[in-house]
Amino acid sequence: MAQRLLRGVDAFAAAQPMWFSMFVTGTKAFSADALVQLAVEERRSLDARRSLVFASFGALYQGGFQYVAFNYVLERFWRGTALRNVAMKVALTNAILDPCFFFPTFYSLKEALANGPSATTVSTALSKYRANYWPDWVNSWTVWLPGHCVTYGLMPLHWRMPWVAAVSFGYVCLLSKTRGDIRR
Repeated sequence: MAQRLLRGVDAFAAAQPMWFSMFVTGTKAFSADALVQLAVEERRSLDARRSLVFASFGALYQGGFQYVAFNYVLERFWRGTALRNVAMKVALTNAILDPCFFFPTFYSLKEALANGPSATTVSTALSKYRANYWPDWVNSWTVWLPGHCVTYGLMPLHWRMPWVAAVSFGYVCLLSKTRGDIRR
């Protein structure tokens, strides 16, 4: 029975990989933030706006943008699992995609949901990112340099984002703890 269920999940993931990715990453991001809020920060209830930031970011950025970047864009130039190609994909993800897209998107979404969208949302978000970039990058590299060796070296395309979601559960807990306060 469990084997049949797993085959069904795998078939759905292979048939609808982006939707599967968005569902898994959105659910993961919400769950990681909820865990931090309730267990680590010992809040009595969830901050719904903060949880929306993490769920939205997980589904849209991680499940959507990263799915396309990891499975189409990077694969177009560095196809397969040869060591050189894996190294290029890991380096570009950690040196370009995350610093130039992941963090600015996260800070902008967080700012928009915290204070409402305005003409200054992006500039305010980027100012906060500028103040925090180095510890954010170090935290990211600690997880994702080794994590993406597995992403690009071992995972089939339709299981890359669920793998990233599993690893990033811990990373999102760290991000929630260090950057979850919508005032920062």
